[in-house]
Amino acid sequence: MRITTKNCQMINTKAVYLHDDSMLQLKYNCETREMEIMLEKFATKDVYRIMFYGVAGFEVSGCDFWGGMEARIIDFYLETETRPLCMRLMEKSRENARIAECPVGLMKLDVFESVFLFASGDELRIAADSIVIQDASDDVAN
Repeated sequence: MRITTKNCQMINTKAVYLHDDSMLQLKYNCETREMEIMLEKFATKDVYRIMFYGVAGFEVSGCDFWGGMEARIIDFYLETETRPLCMRLMEKSRENARIAECPVGLMKLDVFESVFLFASGDELRIAADSIVIQDASDDVAN
């Protein structure tokens, strides 16, 4: 399933339901601007991957605000109103007079922010131009 700015509202529906799933691994490739998150379904223990493409930026807290817990997701949602990460990235580009270096999708506002809220109270916010969700069971078995 590919999610872009055209259909990103599906993140806020049951079609993309991550509640109680656990994050197993997060990788970011600076050169390709891709982020890979491996997750495990709570009920079935099936492993799947979410790939973020055209990553303009991301931020994460690791403070265990609500106590140390595994990386269990309690909410995954689309930030459509304020898009604070995108706004900070654009402001930073303007301040540094490096607007040409800012990701093209960000300047066209062709990116969206998705947010993972973890049971610990921590948050992972990612601004990207597309997401692909796919099965990864074969990767784990090998």
